[in-house]
Amino acid sequence: MSTMVLHSRAAVGRADLLRIYAAEGDEALARAAAALGYQRRPRDPAPPTPVIRGGIEDTRCGEPIVSSAPAALPERPPVLPKARFFRVVEHRRREPEADARVGPPPPPWLANARVLGTDARPPAASLHLPPRQPLTRWSRLWPFLRRVLGRRLATCQPDLPRLLERLTRGEVLRAIPLLQCHGWSPRIAILGDYSRRTRPFHEDFNALCRALEKRHGKAGIDRRILAGDPGRQPRVRQPGASMTECWPLPAPNTPLLILGDVGLLDDAPEAANGWQQFGHRLRSAGVPALVLCPLPTRPQGAGPPGSLALVEWDRHSRLRPSSTSSTGSGTPTPLASDRAGDERRQRALDTLLTLLAPAVVIEPKLLRALRYLLPASDADGFVEALVWQHPDLVTSAHAGQFASPAAIAAYQQKFRALAPGLRQAAVAHILAQHAGLPASVRCAEVLACRHLAPEAVPPALAADAERWQADIAETTRRCDDLALRQWLQRHAARQSDAALAANPALAAHWALAQRERLAAGAAVELPEGVSEEDIGYFLHDEHEPAPRLRCTLRQRGDELWLEAADAAGKVSGSAGGSPCAELTLVDRGAYVTLTQSADRADTASRRYFAAGSLPQRLARLTREVERLTLHSEHLDLAVTPLGKPVWAIAIGCDARGLYVEVFWCGQRCRLDWRPPEGGGDSTGVWSGEQPLGVDRYGLFGEIAVAGVTQRFRWIAPGRFRMGSPEDEPERYDDEVQHEVTLSEGYWLADTACTQALWQAVTGRNPSEFQDHPGQPVEQVSWDDVQGFLGELNRRVPGLEARLPSEAEWEYACRAGTTTPFSLGENITPEQVNYNGNNPYAGGVKGVYRRKTVPVGSLPANPWGLYEMHGNVLEWCVDWYGDYPTTPQVDPRGAASGAYRVLRGGSWNDYGRNVRSACRGRFVPGGRNDDIGFRLALGPGKPAEPAWQVGRKSPAEPANPSKGNSAAEPPNVAPAPAERAPAGELPPGTGGSSGVRGSTSRTLTQRWKEFFKRP
Repeated sequence: MSTMVLHSRAAVGRADLLRIYAAEGDEALARAAAALGYQRRPRDPAPPTPVIRGGIEDTRCGEPIVSSAPAALPERPPVLPKARFFRVVEHRRREPEADARVGPPPPPWLANARVLGTDARPPAASLHLPPRQPLTRWSRLWPFLRRVLGRRLATCQPDLPRLLERLTRGEVLRAIPLLQCHGWSPRIAILGDYSRRTRPFHEDFNALCRALEKRHGKAGIDRRILAGDPGRQPRVRQPGASMTECWPLPAPNTPLLILGDVGLLDDAPEAANGWQQFGHRLRSAGVPALVLCPLPTRPQGAGPPGSLALVEWDRHSRLRPSSTSSTGSGTPTPLASDRAGDERRQRALDTLLTLLAPAVVIEPKLLRALRYLLPASDADGFVEALVWQHPDLVTSAHAGQFASPAAIAAYQQKFRALAPGLRQAAVAHILAQHAGLPASVRCAEVLACRHLAPEAVPPALAADAERWQADIAETTRRCDDLALRQWLQRHAARQSDAALAANPALAAHWALAQRERLAAGAAVELPEGVSEEDIGYFLHDEHEPAPRLRCTLRQRGDELWLEAADAAGKVSGSAGGSPCAELTLVDRGAYVTLTQSADRADTASRRYFAAGSLPQRLARLTREVERLTLHSEHLDLAVTPLGKPVWAIAIGCDARGLYVEVFWCGQRCRLDWRPPEGGGDSTGVWSGEQPLGVDRYGLFGEIAVAGVTQRFRWIAPGRFRMGSPEDEPERYDDEVQHEVTLSEGYWLADTACTQALWQAVTGRNPSEFQDHPGQPVEQVSWDDVQGFLGELNRRVPGLEARLPSEAEWEYACRAGTTTPFSLGENITPEQVNYNGNNPYAGGVKGVYRRKTVPVGSLPANPWGLYEMHGNVLEWCVDWYGDYPTTPQVDPRGAASGAYRVLRGGSWNDYGRNVRSACRGRFVPGGRNDDIGFRLALGPGKPAEPAWQVGRKSPAEPANPSKGNSAAEPPNVAPAPAERAPAGELPPGTGGSSGVRGSTSRTLTQRWKEFFKRP
């Protein structure tokens, strides 16, 4: 089917076939086309497409090489989505006063702010910075190093015990034996592994080398820095130099001290192999090597590479070398692979990152101090190294910071959950370690600490930080400095939404950082919880003039755009689309709030854009979108999505805007959505050239005969329980309750037929009560009504007026309710015209009018139908008969009988006789002063049901955000969920699009019968 197109004689025929294809598939389309006389023709072949490889067109002799395989077409979805469109439901515009200030006023906290000149630091003399905490106390480390890096040395004093012993044995003394002591080896070699993996320990390496040179003396110490992995021939460089060279091994018996991780932090097997080869070479050369490793030396059975002796260099280490020989010839297990199941280290890693959350700058010195807040058994040097390599951090040679605002927000949330004592200790370390940093870092950290742990920040320090943040906001607002703008953008990017929402001055910093983006035409996403009052003053320069910009809100496909227009309302360079509303921006920018459905976590998002940055895409119409608002100081506009209303047979948007089509008096009629004009509380309405409209009750249509108007209400199809339950008070036996389904909608007059309409059609008035022409006509028999209907249909072509069936009448009377009356459990004469001396079920007595009242003078039911209870009995088309007990579809009563059905009760009836379920009967030729009738039309063309199984079916959704009315009536039944017809198509992406509903009932039945044939 993908290579064929349909050829027909009319556009409507192609649309019908498309609906068959969407609902039934390829096979049904072929059968329907053949049955209706359509022919197929092959699709015109598409032009060949050149094959593009690597961005360059492949050619031979100047001709492109064309692929013979056609491109695959997208697969048709099994169920096409329901079409939805944007419509403006609220529009309020306020003109600014002539002497009004442009933009919001400055906040009070900015009143005493001053412009800063420099990023000041505290005086050095006033600082007492804490020292760096070593991996191991020097008092423990020096005896160990002296022992492993030293040897036995001779002194100048004679060894008297040995001298006497040798003399007593009569030995000839060639030299006097001297006393020996343990001291430093004359020559010591030091090899430092200053890789990025060991960055947190570099200062420990330097401190050890400086102290060793001081105690041993620089003479005799050969210090080198390793470049890369050692392997068989390591390359090294001198401290402070950049040139590398091959390193000749130290002389035999010269102790070698290695500072590093010997590849344990590297996942690559080449690193472990390189260190293993280096260890074997040292052993062959007779060089004793000792590795001071800041990591655990035997994690889960990992041995030292080669013959290297490893000593764990950390606060809890006992400084004992591991085995001095390799336990095997295989490659040792890297430490990184051993931590996969180590939950203890993972918890310590997460806790250490959490303790760093308030810090703006993270140095190895601060990292060490915070690690020492945790137990030594949980947080060892391996955890410290993992923090520095964590993906949530961005680190350099000297410092690091968190990589993203999301990471900052996540760890700050965890920081609040820490124990109070641990929080206070972490804040104290951060403030003490960074006391000498510039104010841009120091004060920012004070504010972050106060936000996360207010009890841990001294009040004086917090007050200084608050003054600084006001001063920096004023400085940024008045000074156009590139370095200051860049710092402000970094500063704002580090703040979480919670911190911005809790601190108005910090929110102002964020707003100042967005000015450059707004000037470039971008729309910025507002942080959650930040109010417009906190940021409105800072988003634009206070001297920037406010524009007066005429704009057009347009829908293009499934997107909503706001575009600038000229004085005539035309959009220059527009790519088409359908207009939704015309508006005028008199502010420098506007806020856009997009509300999602309640089952989504992100229920609402807010953006801001500058007025000079149009066009702007405001939203994309998805199934989750519930509402979009456009707000500024002088403008409020609300847009909601709309699917095809239950009373419409088509919906679409074109160059005129959003429209629907309805079937009325035998014609397809168009209603256009007229958005609010922007003044006061005006609301949008559906309007057209025909006498159709939509109010709070739903769709209505009107006819006029000789100046007399009758309004009809569209009653949607649905399902209800006809009759009364057995426990309903004062019921009759013939009200057997059973389920009834009305598969097609219809029109019903909102009032009984008036004397004025009867007289306009027939030229006479048979009524008993003729006080007012608006009173219902009575003294008319069922046969009289048939003659009236024939004359009325002759005068109004296409009307097809009739009497309602008994099921249609009760369905409309109940209006989705299940109580005895559509107005509630009981009634009063103020609601219904009946014999008030005989109330229903013990109700209070009331007035008995003894005559009819003008139609529409008493309250309507939830579907906008007046006097369905009382006033006059109303003829139905059915013969009277017993109710069935089984479910019925579109029932029409008994096939024959002696009486026609009367419903609704009258002015002369008791309260029990005006219930929704009460049935009356009379001979077709009978007349009385309490018998009238109500007109019905149809069945209406919109044949799709508005209900789902087990749900009620009101005539029109009353929710203005999901239906078509702009006001919510009292006591209106809840709106049902619409069922998406299979034949609907999604909106197009060009200038117009539309959706057709179901076809006429006759054509649908023909197709169904055709598909059932063998």
